[in-house]
Amino acid sequence: SSEICTRIWGRKPVFDKSDNIVYYSENSETLVENKVDLISENVIYDGKYLNIYEPSNGDTFSMGSDTFNKGFTVGADNYSLFGEGNGYALFDLKGKYSKLNVSLARVNLGDLGIEDATLKVYLNGEYETEYALSGQKPPVSITIDLNYANDLKLELCGSKIVYGFSECTLEK
Repeated sequence: SSEICTRIWGRKPVFDKSDNIVYYSENSETLVENKVDLISENVIYDGKYLNIYEPSNGDTFSMGSDTFNKGFTVGADNYSLFGEGNGYALFDLKGKYSKLNVSLARVNLGDLGIEDATLKVYLNGEYETEYALSGQKPPVSITIDLNYANDLKLELCGSKIVYGFSECTLEK
């Protein structure tokens, strides 16, 4: 809170609501909060086998022993007769962010097996990297370098699975 900051530093910090940044300066030094919530930024605009979770809609998803009401899930169905292949999420980043931090794991669904998957990352329409995901592990944190790309695609590759993404923050 600004009151605590004022007590500690003897000066009141300034909050820029338009950029969601806190400024504090003393001796020409600036303290900047550069992390913003991915869901609040509203950058996810489309996808396949994609579900977005916000506290206001009341839905939740579980990974490991925790339940989340904020984040998103992406699935894949390369197994079923009418499955549509790998799922993905599309993001319009507008070149504003350097990194994406997420906690991810397989979503606990009784009717799906425990399956490993691959998360492929595309920046500006080009393949960048991929992550091997274990279906047996609780959520793990990863940081994806965005390099101020204009758009991002996260593609989940597997046979019939759903993985969740929580605690998602973008760094400016």
